[in-house]
Amino acid sequence: MDETNPRLSWVNLMGRGASHGIHQTAWQLQVASTEDLLKAGKADVWDSGKVKETSAPFVRYAGPELHSAQKYWWRVRVWDDEDEVSSWSEDACWSTGILSPDEWKARWIGAPWDMEGPRDIVDGAPLTSTSFDEALMKDLQQMAPSTPAPLLRRKFNISKEVVSARLLTTGLGYFELYLNGEKVSDDLLTPNQTDYSERVMMEQRRLPLHLEAKGRRVMYLGYDLTHLLQQGENVLGCMLGNGFFNAVQVWTAGYGSPRFIGQLEIRYADGTQETLVSDENWQVRESAVRENDVFGGETYDARFETSDWCQPDASDEGWEQAVLREPPTGALVAQNGPHDRVVNTLKPISVEKVCDRCYVVQFPAEISGRLRLCHIANEKGDTIRIKYKDASVAGYNYNGQNTYVCGGGGDEEYAAHFTWFVFHTVQIDNWAGDLTEDNVLAEAVSTDVPVAASFTCSNDTLNRLVEMWQRTQMNNMHGSIPSDCPHRERGPYTGDGQLTCSMVLHNFDAGSFYRKWIEDIRCSQDSITGYVPNGSPWEPGCGGGVGWGIAMTTIPWEFYVATGDRSLLEEYYASMKAQTDYMGSWETPDGTMFAHVCDDSFIMNLGEHLAPYTTPEQEAVHTYCWWLCCDCMAKAAKVLGKEDEAVSYAQQALRIRDAYHHRYYDASRGSYGEDEYDVFALRMGVPDSVKERVVQDLKEQVIHRDCHVLTGYIGTRIFFEVLSECGLHELAYQTLAKGKCPGYVGFLDAGSTTFWEQWGVDASHDHSALGSGMVWLYRYMMGVKADWEYAGYRHFEISPYLPQDMTFADYTLPTSYGPLRVKWEKSNENVCMEVTVPEGCTATLKWPVSGQHVQGLDDSITDEPDTYTLQSGYYTLRGF
Repeated sequence: MDETNPRLSWVNLMGRGASHGIHQTAWQLQVASTEDLLKAGKADVWDSGKVKETSAPFVRYAGPELHSAQKYWWRVRVWDDEDEVSSWSEDACWSTGILSPDEWKARWIGAPWDMEGPRDIVDGAPLTSTSFDEALMKDLQQMAPSTPAPLLRRKFNISKEVVSARLLTTGLGYFELYLNGEKVSDDLLTPNQTDYSERVMMEQRRLPLHLEAKGRRVMYLGYDLTHLLQQGENVLGCMLGNGFFNAVQVWTAGYGSPRFIGQLEIRYADGTQETLVSDENWQVRESAVRENDVFGGETYDARFETSDWCQPDASDEGWEQAVLREPPTGALVAQNGPHDRVVNTLKPISVEKVCDRCYVVQFPAEISGRLRLCHIANEKGDTIRIKYKDASVAGYNYNGQNTYVCGGGGDEEYAAHFTWFVFHTVQIDNWAGDLTEDNVLAEAVSTDVPVAASFTCSNDTLNRLVEMWQRTQMNNMHGSIPSDCPHRERGPYTGDGQLTCSMVLHNFDAGSFYRKWIEDIRCSQDSITGYVPNGSPWEPGCGGGVGWGIAMTTIPWEFYVATGDRSLLEEYYASMKAQTDYMGSWETPDGTMFAHVCDDSFIMNLGEHLAPYTTPEQEAVHTYCWWLCCDCMAKAAKVLGKEDEAVSYAQQALRIRDAYHHRYYDASRGSYGEDEYDVFALRMGVPDSVKERVVQDLKEQVIHRDCHVLTGYIGTRIFFEVLSECGLHELAYQTLAKGKCPGYVGFLDAGSTTFWEQWGVDASHDHSALGSGMVWLYRYMMGVKADWEYAGYRHFEISPYLPQDMTFADYTLPTSYGPLRVKWEKSNENVCMEVTVPEGCTATLKWPVSGQHVQGLDDSITDEPDTYTLQSGYYTLRGF
């Protein structure tokens, strides 16, 4: 990391026998330059001493100035409310990157056979400068073929004892790092995707949006090579792929040819230091990856392999000198998002020989990743073609080609290096001999954002839906950005990302993921108007509308509520404000909102997206989105002590709500309109005098649709919650858990293992956005609701709804303070609950069955009936 004052966090675990209300009252941090010194109690960098403070995640390092390219070890201990001190925690560490830009001595280098600019500009014009439909019909990969991926290497000698060796490096678009013949790490598709540099001819792309972007970034990584170096000759090498930096597709725009930068800082036991940098003294040659494109696929020709290319005794024959490349205009920053990795592997469920040398292999679920071929025994020059098929009507057509040309060495192995595919079935052509399950393995590749929460219940349909949505979301995480779909567009759509944010935070350990992506959104924001585009990093194929750009406001707010990370609000408040105020510039004379960006281009001004029945007019959806941002801003301003702005945004939200009411409410019907109009109105708030009629109208509309979902992308996020907010809990449950298309069960009935782009329409079958409404399971069925005034679940509500046909549900969520758990079971009228309130936190429990006596509580009843205050600790509660 390149943070000069990093924040350090820990979780205090409570023993089962701990008294209720136990909490931290003080802490002590120690930081040392080596692990041995720390274990010996010699904090030679910083010792905070005993600091009296209750549980407080995100404690800032406050020791002496840190140095670049160093590792620091730390530990913590705490005191409880009886002034008893804990043992020291396990040791942890962090490494610094380049803390000052002027410390970079390395230069960007590349291959001499590549041009400087991107390959999607041919004869002075972008290949996608024609109409969108025409561009889709063209074979752009043939018009702009990829050159062989370059191998770069540098030989160097070690003659003294090494204390530390840290490499700060990156390669665009993707790179793989090697040392002495071995791949250094398991990361893939590295570095994270960002808006790397200024691009040319953007006004001639599919969506010619002009942005005065706030910033651009290139992410570098740090690798500890200390224990990988050897005395004598060493070779450091990398292989470069095109990635999004040099992609060819209508959905994107290239930046330039592949390039690499690296700086190795070596410290010796005698106190001396040595710096090895990338420059024109590095060697380069073509690799066996003959073609690669993140959309178009990959061709690997094993006949071009140089097996010892990164070995100390490798020959120099066939190598050229690397050439210098122009630095990207984006700032070099340490990567703060997780890596992409192989996160899961799947064995086949069937292998069928369909004709001579042709096999079809099926896997149990659709994944985003690659196929690994093992024990290849074809003759030299045989070409094996892998065709990936996803579940949509497009079948094989959403994926690029993947070709392996055999080297003839026997027992060969291959998996794609610089792209991913989406598939549940593959066809393998020209396989010699019998293909068995031992020859194929599906590797799911995505950003390594682990599922952290656990959920299970007596309704197996819900269990299957949660698992299916998690898989869909993971398929749509690459380069620490959330995409709309992982095959066709692969776009970092802000709309899909903001809709799924709450669901992600209720399922995944996504803190660093969002920290990275929120900065992407800020960087892409127009610095003059405050407008936020439909994709971040901006890609000129990303259509959308108002419900997309609101990500700049809604995601930081959602993130704050979930984590309690106040510094994020402080850092992004100005950008949140600029985006919300930009929305206000589209206010209509009647106080609603209607945006018309890019000369009123429909694809840039969407309201609702893919509604199953009636599509509400754009103005209604724009107005709701404006209200949502003002509501978030009012609360964010209050948290930050900006009282005047808090009042101003709260008043603006009320005016927007009233304008929506006056514009759309039909007194004769007691309704705001068909399908979604009532949903938006009820979330914003309706006058008490009409609320009963509006709730009844919404209820009747859902029943009229046979308990199907009424909403598209924007409305589905709040649809089930609004039903419960109106007391229609069972209707919300029946619609979510049993409603066929349009509804979630329709996906299961179709045999899908992932969520679809549209309700019941055979388009992409790998979109996570419609799953955003399933956050109802955690917030209403489990009843866990964070209190934004005590964010990070410092205080939360537990008010579960127990569906009539269910017997139990169990949900555990890691929080900034520790694990939170709610489990309920019911048998007839008897209810049992197990609750864990994290250390230092409190919860307000609203017992789900009115009037019951609750056993297992301290004296914690409040003034409200059936309502109790719980301190930190474990509870087993029974109502009868």
